[in-house]
Order: sequence, then C-alpha cells, then structure tokens
Amino acid sequence: MKWRSVFISSLVSVTLLGCNNKGLESEIDRVEALKKDLEKEIQAQEKVEEERMEAYQEMERPLDEILENIDKEDMRVLESKEIKDLILEKETFTSEVEFSKAVAFATYNFFSMKWNPEEYYEFLSKQSTTYYKENVLDNKKQALQVFGNVQGILKEQKGLIPVDYEVTEVVLDKNGNSGYFYRKDTLAKGDEAFYIISIVKEGDSWKFESESPSAPYEKIDDNVKEEKEEESPENTDAPKETEEDVENEHGEE
Repeated sequence: MKWRSVFISSLVSVTLLGCNNKGLESEIDRVEALKKDLEKEIQAQEKVEEERMEAYQEMERPLDEILENIDKEDMRVLESKEIKDLILEKETFTSEVEFSKAVAFATYNFFSMKWNPEEYYEFLSKQSTTYYKENVLDNKKQALQVFGNVQGILKEQKGLIPVDYEVTEVVLDKNGNSGYFYRKDTLAKGDEAFYIISIVKEGDSWKFESESPSAPYEKIDDNVKEEKEEESPENTDAPKETEEDVENEHGEE
C-alpha cells in the first residue's frame, strides 16, 4: 500500500540524518533490517485486517442466503398431527410417534399463546428428561418468568406468532433410544419458522430433550414420486408387441 512505502521511507530518512560518514555503512545495515521487520509486521497486520473484513462480510449475509447453502434433510410430514390423548393429563408416552405429536402440539400451543406459561411448564415437568428438569425447570418461579418473557416478546411482534404447524416423522438412532423430528410453524406474517426437536428414551418412556431453530427440511411428497413412476416408459399400459404380431406383419408384406 502507498502509505506503507511513505512511512518506511520517512523512517529511513530521519534515521540517516543523524549519521556521519564513519558510521553510515553500519547504520544503513541496521535500518535495512528494521525496514524488513516493519514490512513483515505491516503485512501481518494487513492480513489480519483482511480476514476481519471477510468475517464481517460473512456475518452480514442474509439468513435466507446462509440457509440456502445448507443441505436440506429429506423428511416425511405426518399426515395427521391430531392428538388422541389429553396430553396434560397423560403421564408417559411409549410411542415415539404419539410423543412427537404431543411435543409439537405443546410447543406450538405455547408459542401461539393458546397455552399460558403455567400449562407449558406443567407439560415439560412431566415429559422432559431428568437433565432438563434439573437444569432448566428446577426453579419454577424463574422458569415461569422466562416463559412469560418469551410470550411477551411475541405479543409485541404479533407477526411472529404461529397460526399453523406441521410435524415430521421421527428419525431414530440405530439403537432406537433417541431421535429427532422437525416442526414447521407458519407465522402470522406469512413466513415459516423451522425447529428441530430431540427426544430421548428413559426407561420405557419418551422424554423431551431440547428444541432449537433449524434450517428448513425438504418435504418428501410420495404422491409426486408415484406419479413419476406411473409416467415412466417402463410402467406404460400400452400392449407390448408379441412375436406372433411380428410374424403376421412380415406375412402381410
């Protein structure tokens, strides 16, 4: 950079002004060494500044652009999200499918203001892992205050309140003792919000472990897949030409 050359040249000139002929040669060597050290230091500073600017530019990228570059997981959405049981009264869930519906129903009801903080706390206190109870729900008063603050923010930003949701199938680990699924909320302002929810088996019962925002998933549409298979040449209903038909054609010729 231009300012770097000017700075180093000025430093060399000022240093040599105080030298006589006898010590000039040794002083030049010393200044040259100093010059090289300064150049290295300035180059290092420029590199740090360049990396810092790149980091800032990366942080300024819109969230939608970042999410577009994330590989989307293919997920099947449950055809029915209806809950048969009164989940606030149910103590345990042994089916991961029913439990995923219950958790999605509870979390959606909380964020959509259909449940108050007390109801949400009651559900979590029954259906969460031991770790979650001991580390998040141990102080009920504090937990209710946090839940209330969350709903307070949503009330101020009404466009963020969900008006509908869908839930995907559960993906289990190879042992079948833990899994995850997604919930997609349709917000009042028309946007969509995605969450990934982890569940763990404690004994014979499934328990809520965590929920956090996630990248969108790719919805698997089995109907579209079936239509494509039906339209493929291999699956056409047109009658195939038999050897007898071929012989008849040659006979007519």
